[in-house]
Parts: sequence; structure tokens; C-alpha cells
Amino acid sequence: MARTSSAIRFLTQLWLCLLSFYAGTLFGAHSCLERDPLPSEPSQKKLQSISQDIPIQGSDRADDVLHSKMLKPKKTKRIPDSMRSIGNGFARTSKDEFIKFFDFGIPYDRPKADTSDVLIIYQSDRSLPETHKDEIVWHSDGQIPKLHVEEATANCDQMNVILTKLPDSNPQCVAIMANYQSYHIQRWMRLPETQTRSALNRTLPLRHVSRGDGSNGIKAYKPPRKEDIMASVDMLKVYLNSLEGTLDLLKPIAERVARDKTIIVMTCNFGQSELLLNFVCSARARGFDLSNVLVFVTDRETKEIAEAVGLETFFDEKVRNSSPVPKAVVLSTASSINFLF
Repeated sequence: MARTSSAIRFLTQLWLCLLSFYAGTLFGAHSCLERDPLPSEPSQKKLQSISQDIPIQGSDRADDVLHSKMLKPKKTKRIPDSMRSIGNGFARTSKDEFIKFFDFGIPYDRPKADTSDVLIIYQSDRSLPETHKDEIVWHSDGQIPKLHVEEATANCDQMNVILTKLPDSNPQCVAIMANYQSYHIQRWMRLPETQTRSALNRTLPLRHVSRGDGSNGIKAYKPPRKEDIMASVDMLKVYLNSLEGTLDLLKPIAERVARDKTIIVMTCNFGQSELLLNFVCSARARGFDLSNVLVFVTDRETKEIAEAVGLETFFDEKVRNSSPVPKAVVLSTASSINFLF
């Protein structure tokens, strides 16, 4: 009897467990149907209309294309059409690469964290490089593409370079306007009209100033005085009165120095003699031929230094003694060397 009772209890518990599992499965399925009903007819029509607007190529599924279109950020032009004649896109390149690739002949400020790249504005479709065109004209992430300098400028038949630096931490802007071509940069500052030593005043309007105006109101370059102008006139008289005789002295020297009717003309005074020596040492270290270099010196000391390092010189003692500022006369004589050929 005991065994029969245990068997009955076991079968009863098993039946109750199966009944509970079955009931739970039915209840759960019913709840899921209530929470996630099938899309209504309007929703299905809306999805169908959206899917019809998406072109499908190959084996792409409609829902995959729709998903990618909804997640893909919208692209916008870097430069709007209202400024299309100013630029059609941006790129950047390394300042180190740029200054080494193009010979500017200017002092080079080593790049820092905020000056390590050069901004290039492409002003027409034809100036765009062959690669990265889409990134240059359009953007979706705000980043300006960075290219190698040769790649970035490959289709630039002309290039204008603007050198700029933030002066004295003053707020500065650079404005680019489409107009007739000009190779000068206009400078505007908030300085008073009167020439006083007044610093920048933000209450004043911007006005056109010269290259020599400083933010402290002081002019770095002043117009020459009458005495300076008359001294230049006197130097010109000395040059004109002695030109013919000077050319007679210069001609045999020029004929001896010339290579294929070409002479490299330099001028130097005693204060610049260290720069002259540095040039000679650097040129010879690189294997350059200096045999057709002719140095117009303004004093006997510089003449001795130049000839000591093997350079040809021209020095007219008569012109030097008769000129109030001999350097200008020597410069003028150097400019007349083309008459000899």
C-alpha cells in the first residue's frame, strides 16, 4: 500500500508540473501577441512607400538599404554656393613638407601644435587633386582631409600664399573676398585717426592702416625727412656723373668672371661680411661653383675679406670717397652690369 501511495503522489505532482508549464506557455505567448501586434495597415503602407523611394541594386534587401539610409549622416558642402568663386573645398598639408617642397626664401618658424598644418583653399573644380575630391568638397564629420603637399597641389597651376600670424595675442581675422586679383594684403586695425601712441581701441571702427602700424599705435616705418630725400638726390648725382668711367673699369672684370654671359651679382659692406663668409662656406660645402660671383663691396675691409675666400670683387675708391652714402652708389652700379653684355 505504501508503494502504491508514493506512486500516486509522484504521478500527481508530475501532472501538476506539466499542467503549470503548459498554462504558462499559453499565457506567455498571449502576452507577447498583445505587446507586439503586427503593423497596422497604414504603417505597412508607409513602410512600403519609403522602401519604394530607395533604389535597390544587386541583392541588397529593402530593409538593409532603408536602415543604412536612416543611419548615414547627411553630407553638406564645406563651402556654400554663395562663395563658390572664392573656394570649392578645403584640404590641409604639413607645414614642414610645404616649406621644404616650395622654396620661399623667407625665415621659417618651426611649427607648433597649433601651426603644424597649412590650409589650402581650392578655387575651382579643376584645381582639386585627383584623390580625396569627395572629402575636400563635402563633409560629414567636420574634419578637413590631410594630403601630402605634392598631391594637394598637383592641379594648382597658380598658387597665392598668405603668411599670417596672430600678433601679440590680439583678436585677428582674415577676410577673403572675390574681386579683381590683388597680390597685396590690406591691413585694418581699430586705431585712432590721429597719429598718437594709442593702443588698439575696440570702440573704434576698423580702418585701413599701413604695414608699419603697431598695435601700440607706434609706426615702425616713418616717411623720409627732407634731409634724407636730398641725400638720395646727391647720391644719384654721383652715380650719373661717374657712371661712364665706372663701367670702363667694370667691363674687364665682368668679362673675366662671366660664364655663358652670366654673372651672379652680390653687394656687401663690412657689417654684412659675416653673412658673406657664411654663404661662401655653405655653398662650397654643397659643391656649388662660385667662379662667376662678383661682389660689389662698399669698403676696402670687405674687399679684402671677399678676395681672401676666393671671390671676385669690384670696388671704386673714387666713387666711394665722393659719395655721402657709398653703399647706394655701389648698388646702383651693380644694377648697370647688364649694359656690358
